[in-house]
Amino acid sequence: RNAFGGAYCAWNSYHVGGDFVFALPSARIAVMGPAGRQYVYKDEFREILKNFQQSLDSGVEEHEAAIVRDKAMAKLTLRYERELLNPEEALRLGSVSSIVMPGHSRKVLGNALCYLLRHYQPSAMGGPQRE
Repeated sequence: RNAFGGAYCAWNSYHVGGDFVFALPSARIAVMGPAGRQYVYKDEFREILKNFQQSLDSGVEEHEAAIVRDKAMAKLTLRYERELLNPEEALRLGSVSSIVMPGHSRKVLGNALCYLLRHYQPSAMGGPQRE
C-alpha cells in the first residue's frame, strides 16, 4: 500500500527487474512519505511559520495562532497527498505499469503471467534473475 523512497525499489520495481508494476488506487507512492511535504512546499511552510510568528508578535493568543497555523499545514498535507502521493502520479512518471481496480487484480495478474510465459526465452545469465 505504501512505497516511499527505497521501499518502492525493494517492492519489485522496474529497477530491480520487474516486468510489470501494478498499483491499487489506494496506493501511496512517492520519493518521500507525508513528511516530504516540508521539502516540496518549503517556501509555503516558511510563510506559514512567519505568519504564525507575526501573529504572536501582534498580540494574538498562541492558541488561536496555532489553530490557524495547523489548518494551513493541514491544507499543504492534503495538497501533497492529492498531487504527489498517489498512483496516478507514479503512472505518469512511468514507475507503474497500470493501476488495477481491486476486483480486477486476479485477471490482470493472470494476463501478465500468460504474457510473460509466452515470451519467455531461457538464456544463461540473460537477465536480472540470472538463471
